[in-house]
Amino acid sequence: MDKAVKPFLNPQFGSVIQSFSAQNPMAAVFLDDSQYLEEHYSKTSSGQLNVSVDIGDRRIPLFGDHPDRETAQWWKGIHGLEQIQALYIIGVGLGEAYPYVKTWLRENPKRSVIFLENDLELLQYFLQTKAAAEILSDPQVQVAYFHHLEDPVFNDLTWRYFQVNIAVVACPFYAEHKSEWAETVRHKIYHDAAHKNDTIHEYLDGGMAFYSNFYRNALELPHSSHGNALFGKFPGVPVIICGAGPSLKKNFRVLKSLRDKAVLIAGGSALNSLTAQGLIPHFSIGVDPNPEQLKRLAETAKFKVPFFYRNRMYYKAFQAIQGPRLYLNGAGGYPTPEWLEEKLGIVGEALEEGMNVINFGVEIAKALGGAPIVLVGCDLAFTDEEAYAPGVVAASVNQIPEAQDFESNPILRPDIHGKPVKTLWKWVSEAQWLGEYHHDHPEIRMVNATEGGIGFPGVPNAALAEVSQGWKELPGGIQERIDKAIQQSHFKNLTEQQVENQLKELQRSLVRCDQLISQLMHSGSEVLLEHELSEEEGYVAVLQVFDMVFFHLTKHVKTEIGLQRFSYLKRCVVNHLNLLNEVLK
Repeated sequence: MDKAVKPFLNPQFGSVIQSFSAQNPMAAVFLDDSQYLEEHYSKTSSGQLNVSVDIGDRRIPLFGDHPDRETAQWWKGIHGLEQIQALYIIGVGLGEAYPYVKTWLRENPKRSVIFLENDLELLQYFLQTKAAAEILSDPQVQVAYFHHLEDPVFNDLTWRYFQVNIAVVACPFYAEHKSEWAETVRHKIYHDAAHKNDTIHEYLDGGMAFYSNFYRNALELPHSSHGNALFGKFPGVPVIICGAGPSLKKNFRVLKSLRDKAVLIAGGSALNSLTAQGLIPHFSIGVDPNPEQLKRLAETAKFKVPFFYRNRMYYKAFQAIQGPRLYLNGAGGYPTPEWLEEKLGIVGEALEEGMNVINFGVEIAKALGGAPIVLVGCDLAFTDEEAYAPGVVAASVNQIPEAQDFESNPILRPDIHGKPVKTLWKWVSEAQWLGEYHHDHPEIRMVNATEGGIGFPGVPNAALAEVSQGWKELPGGIQERIDKAIQQSHFKNLTEQQVENQLKELQRSLVRCDQLISQLMHSGSEVLLEHELSEEEGYVAVLQVFDMVFFHLTKHVKTEIGLQRFSYLKRCVVNHLNLLNEVLK
């Protein structure tokens, strides 16, 4: 190593590792206090520290001849910093950005900077510098290591920087040499932040977006059948899950020929597209709480398609269902459905919903016993510059919607043929979820027969006509087996009065919770009152999840938050009591 670089390095490397370990306990196990490939350090012609790192099969210096000039120009190009509270910088480098970051941070103590790094070698080079010690001791700075895009660190960061304006930029080196990777990380952070913000907003409102549907739909349980009772009834029968992507139109003719050879499940708006072609699927799925579903479902209600549903479904759309309603146990994110199921004796496995209706459809197909599971019309992309398959929206508006925010801004990704196609980051995430699901369930034979779109990692692509060769009609007929299974799945001895009684008991418990919370607000946290609250069914079945959310949002807050907590729980319980009063009147 050039002796000229010694002044830049910290001889107390071990203490820096300890500081870093406090922020990144999982990453620290990969690091040690040894001198790490010091021969790769050098000095620029302007006398500043440099290091070469691996990029593919080459080693490339982190900086050119004038790092200060390069970094100053980069910093100047970051716009809108006045409105930003949390700045993510992809790549920590050797800490060269910190002098500029430091000035910006000191202008407002509420600002934060998060350096994200996944290159362990470069991270170790950084930690050996004297600059690292100062950066790690700055309370407004976090240096976070991540191993992959599903690393828990991203979830921790979105909890910590909830409801603040964020910006995500790549350091100059990564912007130049790892631009595609850096852009992927950037999109993930924005997507995670938007999704978490929406979720937390729902929780902060007491979950009203969910419960305004749940309580109403729950009263209709006696008029439903138990969808879980159909699980395992179709072993070895092919199941085709249809999405509403533009490529669905390529397979209308083939799908019509397969209705007696495979179980057809329409996910969401695919029901509109299929029925417009005179093709009636065997099942559809309803989990969407959004009011827009009412119009689309009303257009297809006359076909009386059986619906697998959960009680989060928009209640007016749920009421429009004219076919059999097939209740599925559970509901992601809230414990109340499981509580009510236990009270009513509705026993069944709670399936994972995933990130969209197609993910949920795969879980249903697996539970039915389907093999293979074939995906059709699941583009997750704007194939041929279209948003939907025919029949979902008018042809005049079936185009890429104008971007309103970062989430709706199209990005380019290779399609299954290697050609660029416009998609959205949320769709990329949904495709990734299904790819990981496929990887985690090697016993499932899954095929993507969409014949367009971005595909799913690890899931083979094939034409539907090719996949279905050799499929035979089920003895006795698929529709006959479905009808029989539904007939045998009706809830027995379950009455409206039983459901109403349980909701009224929940209501009474929530009234007691309200009284206990009022006492805690006036007396402060008292062990006996807290214990009494935690034992109430209203707390266990409803309020506990909101209490946990509050804990996650405030775990980094150092001031006393007891009164804020009880005030928040008070708002939640009042919202629920008002809603139950309306539903049960």
